[in-house]
Amino acid sequence: MKSHPYRVDGEIGRFRFESYAAVGVQSSGEPLSVRSLFSPLSGKSWYRTEGFKDVAYVHGSTNESYRKTTALLNRIRHQPNGGTPLRTLQDSSEREGKQLLDYLKGRSEQILKDHDFTEQGRPLSSSPAHPSSPVYLPSEVVQKAFEQCRKPERVVKQMQANPIPYEDPQQSVHISVDDVGVKRQSEHRPDTSETKESQRKYAYQIQAGSSPSKVIAQVTSV
Repeated sequence: MKSHPYRVDGEIGRFRFESYAAVGVQSSGEPLSVRSLFSPLSGKSWYRTEGFKDVAYVHGSTNESYRKTTALLNRIRHQPNGGTPLRTLQDSSEREGKQLLDYLKGRSEQILKDHDFTEQGRPLSSSPAHPSSPVYLPSEVVQKAFEQCRKPERVVKQMQANPIPYEDPQQSVHISVDDVGVKRQSEHRPDTSETKESQRKYAYQIQAGSSPSKVIAQVTSV
């Protein structure tokens, strides 16, 4: 028998226990070690239980900082000393997140490949699952579908009379102002202090309800 320490980081605390490798127990002659019962560990790594991941990752570092998560985790496990270090929690959280992203990326690429799509999500042109050959339908079938989708004559007349009925014409007033007779200005103005009187005409079109009216006003400016 040979003793092997096994390290566990769980929701009930961080602890170690001794495991043993029994030689000559199995019929194959291979030693029955802790690797036959538990996940193998390398170096100074710790086995993290599902409960630990749920508390530390899902309800912890996903929403809060690593410092707050470490303090909360060790507090609820009553391990102010000898609990999970902050740096260890940060490294394990980032490693777990990277593994999750890698799995989602690989799974997405496999799904697209299985259904004959490119990595950009576009169907392959030569895909047998997505034929691009045209389909011809009899005119009777097309006409029947057209009649089913066609709107009643009353609705068509209403749409033609007011294609965009955002406002009620009887409750709206439309005013447009057009500058009439604008002269082109010269590039350079003469050096003079004299002020000249100028007149400019404006055309005002006012529509209230269905009765439009047009007013031309002359404005004198100095």
